[in-house]
Amino acid sequence: MIKGKIDAVVLVAVMLLAPVAYAGMMGSVAATNIPTVTVSVPEYISGSFEATIEVEDVSNLNSGQFDLTFDPTVINVTDVLDGEIDGVTIPIDMWEFMSDDTVRVLFKLPDVDTASGSGYLAKISFKVKGEDGDASELEISEGLLVDVEAEDINSEWNDAAVTVLWPTVRVNTPEYVTTSFDTTIEVEDISNLNSGQFDLTFDPDVINVTDVLDGEIDGVTIPIDMWEFMSDDTVRVLFKLPDVDTASGSGYLAKINFEVKGENGDTSELTISEGLLVDYDGEGMDANWNGAALTVAMGPSVTINAPAAASDSFEVQVEIDDVEDLDAAQFDLSFDPNLLAVTSVSDGEIDGEAVPVKKWSLDPADPGKLRVVLDLPGVKGVSGSGVLARIGFDPVGDGVSELVLDNVTLGDINADDIKGVRLESSTVEVTLPRPGGTVISISDIAAIGTITVPITIENATNVGSCDLTLSYDPTIVIVSDVGGGEFDSLQANLEDASDGIIRIGTYQTSSPGLNGDVVLAEVTLMTMGDIESSTTLDLEVTTLKDATPECNPIPCLVEDGSFTVLLKGDANGDGRIDMADCMYLAKNILGISGFEQIVEAAVDVNGDGEIDMADCMYLAKHILDIAGFEELK
Repeated sequence: MIKGKIDAVVLVAVMLLAPVAYAGMMGSVAATNIPTVTVSVPEYISGSFEATIEVEDVSNLNSGQFDLTFDPTVINVTDVLDGEIDGVTIPIDMWEFMSDDTVRVLFKLPDVDTASGSGYLAKISFKVKGEDGDASELEISEGLLVDVEAEDINSEWNDAAVTVLWPTVRVNTPEYVTTSFDTTIEVEDISNLNSGQFDLTFDPDVINVTDVLDGEIDGVTIPIDMWEFMSDDTVRVLFKLPDVDTASGSGYLAKINFEVKGENGDTSELTISEGLLVDYDGEGMDANWNGAALTVAMGPSVTINAPAAASDSFEVQVEIDDVEDLDAAQFDLSFDPNLLAVTSVSDGEIDGEAVPVKKWSLDPADPGKLRVVLDLPGVKGVSGSGVLARIGFDPVGDGVSELVLDNVTLGDINADDIKGVRLESSTVEVTLPRPGGTVISISDIAAIGTITVPITIENATNVGSCDLTLSYDPTIVIVSDVGGGEFDSLQANLEDASDGIIRIGTYQTSSPGLNGDVVLAEVTLMTMGDIESSTTLDLEVTTLKDATPECNPIPCLVEDGSFTVLLKGDANGDGRIDMADCMYLAKNILGISGFEQIVEAAVDVNGDGEIDMADCMYLAKHILDIAGFEELK
């Protein structure tokens, strides 16, 4: 603890002389830019913490000292470390306890070295000894700064204070549960957490744990080291960050998955015990641990009834089953606004009773969120099953849109919330009507190297000519050639291919117009980007006309494609195809941890649209050059 005693004697002697020299100069030197020394500490503390003795605007500092006084029943010093001023180390010459509530710190730079600027004189490590809510002043006294001429540097010294605030750990769980649900073990105001554990006890006749997942504190993952059942009603969870890594702030220690086993109205306490939080020094930290409780509430179910597919206007019904005394309701319905547009919202009906729509609106910040408010007249309420509301949609794009219910609130005749509402969402695949039945398209492609793909015309009727542009990201892929096709003549302008744009013109000469499904051109694409990079393949049709003397325009729908760079069969993404890919794919299929990431388009190597063990077999035979398995499809 006491270091450099010989140097300390010299330092003290210099310090004793310094006031004399300084006093002789008081009348002739005016103080300017007086340095400020401040005790800098967190306002609230727990476990261990550090105080820095900060200094601002000091010049030619060579040595000094200070005493720091505190309440030893609340905090205690464990170490004193060197300071630093604008990149210059301030060595701690010695430090010692003057009494149980005061430490004296002496610092000195070598020989006649000095430091100027701002920084800190020392860093002092503390350990919290007090209880939650205890406070301590940190008073600095006997402060002395000495320059290279052994003269006292006039300075201002400022104290500080700390309050013990134990971290709070609490079980955050839904008040009402129906089927499966998550509980987070939340923590607030933790400092330097490295590891810990807790037991969570519950009623196994009502709920049961199915999994325990990692936590997170202010962006730092809290890895679950292990978890196990200590008995049928208690799980123990251990967590630890790697090595001496720490996390500070607020978040959650773990996320616990539960399933419901009980009946409607059953309750369970969630009691947390054997809680332990450990800092990076291996020291335990005091904390407040709070449990929770929940109730099984098998309330009414609210579901989306939508067609599986639609290509024209359609209706979605928001249905409800087994509700009692419903008097008012509200729900949000989310959808993809790039694919769907709301056209109407109309009243529902439950067992013959009308359920009026009071108002509906689209969220200005999110055009894909519809809010509907229902209000039954009077306070009579309705009971039974039926429809809350009917919502009309028009397709505005091609694709699959989720229809997700959220923020569902049901109120009864007593203005109480109906508990335990179960929600079920849906999806709908929408396609736009085909104008004139004719579609010009290019496919979605996933490949590496060079590949040739067609631009096609579907449902062609007497097509005589076409003029179109294909654009793309040239850092991902470049068109190197255009040829083929079923037209008598094809012309292509590739002058701007390296800039991501080409133009294609086709027309009939002696042959009649084309009908049915037609290949307009074969486009050769050359990969330029990294694995898994992608670009859209945008088609823009300038003209599509028939083969009559009038050259009538033909209405058409244009379907763009995409190009993704990937190596077929490269399951692990290392840029090679070998037996390691077979192993990675098999472990992915079996759900083995660590093998979750995979590019599906790269591993359906037998081309059957499914990813299963047959793809492992096919890939292995391809790697071994077995006949019949030459092509990765």
